[in-house]
Amino acid sequence: MMKKLFLLYLFLLLLINSTFGQETASGRYLSFTYENDFFTDTDEYYTQGIRWQYLHPKLEKFFLNKVLFALPGATLNYYGISFVRDGFTPTSIRHNTIFYGDRPFAGYTFAGFLHISKDDIKKKSMSCELAIGMIGPASGADVAQHDIHRWLHNIQPLGWQYQIRNDFAMKYEVTYEKDLLNTCNWFDVIGFVNARAGTIYDDFSVGVLIRIGLFNSYFKDIGYGNTPTYNEAVYKKHQLYFYVKPKEEIVSYNATLEGGMINRSSVYTIPADQVERMVYEVYYGLTYNCKAFTVSYSYALLGKEFKTGDKHAWGSINLGIYF
Repeated sequence: MMKKLFLLYLFLLLLINSTFGQETASGRYLSFTYENDFFTDTDEYYTQGIRWQYLHPKLEKFFLNKVLFALPGATLNYYGISFVRDGFTPTSIRHNTIFYGDRPFAGYTFAGFLHISKDDIKKKSMSCELAIGMIGPASGADVAQHDIHRWLHNIQPLGWQYQIRNDFAMKYEVTYEKDLLNTCNWFDVIGFVNARAGTIYDDFSVGVLIRIGLFNSYFKDIGYGNTPTYNEAVYKKHQLYFYVKPKEEIVSYNATLEGGMINRSSVYTIPADQVERMVYEVYYGLTYNCKAFTVSYSYALLGKEFKTGDKHAWGSINLGIYF
């Protein structure tokens, strides 16, 4: 199932390029993010995630963009497709049994459309994404973890037969960002609010992004690649900065803990009264960008998501190309 979904994603990329023809370098981006708690020497909770994102200016013509929010009068607009697959396990994958009071096995896969709009005059931006997919064995998260462990010559995980059952997955996500402090060329603070609604997550979060180092305006591009809005005299071809991104989240529903909204037949879930409704998350990262390439590494710390759980950490690598 996982291979079929990934092949479908690649087919969409080819279809976009063949349908709309070749474009100039501006506006086309491909990025890949890999997250794993292997980087923090653990193998539990949020254990692995992958994210592909492809932006192309002609994706503006896709009809689903009509249901995506955007900033009125935005100076820049990016349109793209995304692919996401995340996997979750309890604190042990060495026993072929249910760990009551622990996190259930769970995994989901999403494919979606997104619109990123930025206004460099008013120093604000908005991103909006609509994605659909599956939670449960159909997501392929269990197969992915088995494959990773086989490649690393590690033990094969046990207990995935108790994972959250197959169910339809849908997500509508909106993020609004606004410049809060930018008094020099090496330090800025950007505030943001985020809301997710659907069958997997229903939550609302507030946070800030703090950057320290050498960087361009956050609202003139998506982080790398020159754009026509830049004055070449002030454009930095190389960016290197450290960032911190803390947020506080109000959780209404989390299907990876509580089970699917439609299919309630999962053999083990966390009861609603045991789910933490206030959860913090912090990312610490280092990013290098040039006109055609970006690489970033971050460390994430997540507060406990259920009352009998604990905090959790993982590492994340992001690679992106501009072409």
